[in-house]
Amino acid sequence: MNISTEKRMGLIGARYIGGNNARGEFLAFIDAHVFVGPKWLKTPRKLLVEDSKTIVNYINFNLNTEAFLPKKAWEGIGSSATITMDLRQIWGGGSRKDMFSPITMGMFVISKSWWNQGAMDPDLRTWGGENVEISFRTWLCGGRIVVAKDSFVAHGFRTKFPYSINGRDIQRNYIRIANVWLDAEHLARFYEASRISLKSDPTRDMGNITERLQLKERLHCKPFSYYAEKFKGRALCLPSGCCAPSSCVEWMREKNKSYSCGGVMTVTPNDISYLTHEQMFFRNATR
Repeated sequence: MNISTEKRMGLIGARYIGGNNARGEFLAFIDAHVFVGPKWLKTPRKLLVEDSKTIVNYINFNLNTEAFLPKKAWEGIGSSATITMDLRQIWGGGSRKDMFSPITMGMFVISKSWWNQGAMDPDLRTWGGENVEISFRTWLCGGRIVVAKDSFVAHGFRTKFPYSINGRDIQRNYIRIANVWLDAEHLARFYEASRISLKSDPTRDMGNITERLQLKERLHCKPFSYYAEKFKGRALCLPSGCCAPSSCVEWMREKNKSYSCGGVMTVTPNDISYLTHEQMFFRNATR
């Protein structure tokens, strides 16, 4: 199916339209500059059959963009991902005790049925934060985000965007997400960590959030404190290089006992050493 629009929609708009029009039982979101393994959907499909309210993270390798070939695992992989208190995303937030991830990144698999129960917020602009929003909906409204330890994709990261990104739109997206999903305590900390002044009313440009708040009621979503407690020490930590007020720093120390949410990855290169690079990515795979 090919879908065209009269104007540029940006990543968020394109995924929203694509997800809504897709007819399959499962949806796989990936970027254009990606190399996938031969059985990259096998385990995600199994996990979604077990629980349809699931988002599945792949194991993300780095891609050699010149040769368009996956780099080796020891050159860096991502699996679990998390957020700092300003809702920005970093790899990490994992645990050696479970396969859960605090958030999904930009590439994931989701059931069509769970997508249909809220999709992505259609009023987010262009690019930035959409994965955080769908992650909050999943964890707070009865779902889960799981890492598939044998689903491999390699992603070529851009050195620069081929199109313009409006920083104000990105900040506006995060403000909108925070006002929908965070409780009063964490919303205040979000503003502090983001160094956003409340004097000029940061919500004035975020748009009407009534529909998203009504969605939370329909899905009987848990309060944000559930997420904060579940991922205590794994998410919502102080942003790297943050110059937040001292009150924010002290609060982070008290709540999370840590400045950083990175470090621990749910799946490491050692965990997948039982497979060769050829088995992970090429057609002569034996698994």
